[in-house]
Amino acid sequence: MASKWYVADFETTSAIYYNKNGFTKVWLYGLCDDECNIIKVGTSIDDFMQQAKRLYGKVIYFHNLKFDGTFILDWLLNNGYEYKDDLSKVDKGFNALIGDMGQFYSITFKFTKNKQVHFYDSLKVLPFKVEKLAKDFNMSIEKEKINYDDYTLNAKSLIYQIHDIKIVATALKAIKEEGMTKMTTASCAYTSFRSMYNSECFDTRFPVLPKDFLLEWRQAYRGGRCQVNPIYQGKVLKGVKRFDINSMYPWAMHDMPLPYGMPIELDKPNQYPFELYKVEIGFELKSDCLPSLLKKNTLYQDDTYYIDSDGVIELYISNIDLDLVKRNYNVYYLKYVKMYGFTCTTYSFRAYIDKWYARKKVDKGAQKLVDKLMLNSLYGKFGSNPEGQHKIPKLDDDKILSFDNSEVEEMKPYYLPIAIAVTSWAHKKIDDGIHMTGIENFVYVDTDSIHTLGTLPDDEIDQTILGKYKLEGIETISKYVRQKCYVYLQDDKYTITCAGMTQEMKDNVIKQYGKNIFTEFKSGFSCNGKLIPKRVKGGTILYETTFTIN
Repeated sequence: MASKWYVADFETTSAIYYNKNGFTKVWLYGLCDDECNIIKVGTSIDDFMQQAKRLYGKVIYFHNLKFDGTFILDWLLNNGYEYKDDLSKVDKGFNALIGDMGQFYSITFKFTKNKQVHFYDSLKVLPFKVEKLAKDFNMSIEKEKINYDDYTLNAKSLIYQIHDIKIVATALKAIKEEGMTKMTTASCAYTSFRSMYNSECFDTRFPVLPKDFLLEWRQAYRGGRCQVNPIYQGKVLKGVKRFDINSMYPWAMHDMPLPYGMPIELDKPNQYPFELYKVEIGFELKSDCLPSLLKKNTLYQDDTYYIDSDGVIELYISNIDLDLVKRNYNVYYLKYVKMYGFTCTTYSFRAYIDKWYARKKVDKGAQKLVDKLMLNSLYGKFGSNPEGQHKIPKLDDDKILSFDNSEVEEMKPYYLPIAIAVTSWAHKKIDDGIHMTGIENFVYVDTDSIHTLGTLPDDEIDQTILGKYKLEGIETISKYVRQKCYVYLQDDKYTITCAGMTQEMKDNVIKQYGKNIFTEFKSGFSCNGKLIPKRVKGGTILYETTFTIN
């Protein structure tokens, strides 16, 4: 039987090669089918694109199309292919699904009438590094290592290439057999959930809301909480306990009242379990509380959370989040400008969560990974923006790949109140935990975890029950520098968590500083090894720069 899909990978020349030659190129590629049979190994993108043509009508996956895809787009634009939104009207051309933030989903090129090839990003359904996939799926092979400045075609480079594509193909095959056949994890989860309803019931429960309503009330949709307690920030601590909530977002979807149906305009608040408000409000942080209200678009900055409103401001907010404002701030002015309420139920997602959580508790390896993805990827689909833009590839005056933004276009609408309600209940869950452990003990929070010098009530702790806190570990020594940036010693092993640092950088820093890491790891700390992508002639190179904790 012919394969339905394939996996490919490029090995490309480095920044050193670019600095010498003025361009980058594919020097090795590998291609395997859905049974992990090696179809072809070659040494140029010209050869690869000719091979791809023989697979017309099929999907070829790359694990990180954002990188490899730039070489494909560069080749297409330099070989007579023009970007077309609608390929059905031409015999030759290409299009691409690239989000306004530069996220690559797919590239399709049509080389003759009725013959086209699709490139998808497997990272969108398997959001993990190749090394982790091999481990989590209990594979007999692992990711190899090579010198990225050595372009010798030999047994070592071939094994490296073949392992990479076989690992991705094995993982893809496993999740597809579990029903994950869509382009993204969120789409897989949404399709699975949607199949549990008939169309009439689904459309009644989650109606299409007016676009103006969706655009306006997106302002009440806030992300997860990530915060260091200022009294412990930058200090060396002993005995910090790490608690994680068992499937926090699935818990909210399973246990908490969630909205359904059309919004009901209100003339006063507190009539429904879930309400949305546009308010004029003035507030100041209470002396014995931590700031909890997330500003929009300020994550990982010093002023991520409101300390005070600095006068009266306008906010879009859910009733659940407003209750947290009242808990943690002194509200000296509040005027309700606009209000909507929603009929609620705890049953919309219960069967779906029960199914996947029961599986998660007993499954292992690949099956358990699928369970986690299906549990955690669903709610965010409801928060999708009803408007968007996509990137249109082109060559700039220097013949380097660049992008224009499309016009703003309408996207498929989803039932936004679900996403706002789920995240609001999650905010409350975390804030409850912070207050239960005590502000004086609380050290750090990141989305669904609380790190504390104290503990939590016994009835809140369980290793498996949905929504309970699981003790992940007790740190011998630790230091929390800022959001997403801390180091700890546990069981004689040093661990760094730091956004922007690769695992190799972390390992090198730990090896270099050892126990002195708690002195050196602080604001202003720098180390080498950070790789920054840069588009050049031929595709993309990664050049090394210095990473600094700001």
